[in-house]
Amino acid sequence: MNLVKYLILILFFLIPFHLFSQVGIELSGNKNVYKSWNDVIYNYSGKESQIFKYSYGGGINYWFRLKNYRLEFTPGIYYMFSKFKFPESSCKFEYYSHVAGIEFDMNVYMFDFVGRNYKKDCPTFSHDGEWFKKSFFIQVSPGMFGAFRTVKKSVDNIDDFNIAGKFDFGLGLDFKITNHLLVAPVIKYGFYIGEKWNGFSAFHAERSYNDITAGNYINLVFNFYLK
Repeated sequence: MNLVKYLILILFFLIPFHLFSQVGIELSGNKNVYKSWNDVIYNYSGKESQIFKYSYGGGINYWFRLKNYRLEFTPGIYYMFSKFKFPESSCKFEYYSHVAGIEFDMNVYMFDFVGRNYKKDCPTFSHDGEWFKKSFFIQVSPGMFGAFRTVKKSVDNIDDFNIAGKFDFGLGLDFKITNHLLVAPVIKYGFYIGEKWNGFSAFHAERSYNDITAGNYINLVFNFYLK
């Protein structure tokens, strides 16, 4: 989406070049469950399916931490894409989801919480000794996003845009790949808050209350930092 591209460009131009070590790039994948929407799809087709089961994307974040404690923050922006088609060739509908949002990750290094002599201007690139103790963290991440979803029906599109929230928590590790590259994978479980797709139920001849759905997901993220 153009909005995400502009936000990325603005962030890079605003950050001084000597602080680039604090900018991270992330690649992300979700396994999603949208309860009410899945029920609608099932009622419509007569076969069990999961709409937008997998989504993929990426983003950028900015790293900083408390001075004396290993409580680290990586606020950022991201984009995720997903699509769905019925397995039956007789149903030609195609469903697309574009999600762009902001999130505020908080990492707690519970086994190494009291700060030591770490650099304050970049993520921890040195893990000499006690690797797991220094590298393991718990992450808590609230966020908000805008979701643009569409159904392609022949030559017509049925579009909707909705703003919702999310909250997830998980476990992560810092891996020092080289003296200049750190990779931090995180696996998380989370919930969508306020997910709604106006017109989705009516399109499938269902009652409108199914436009709102409970949602949850498993999220795998790989963060990359260059020193």
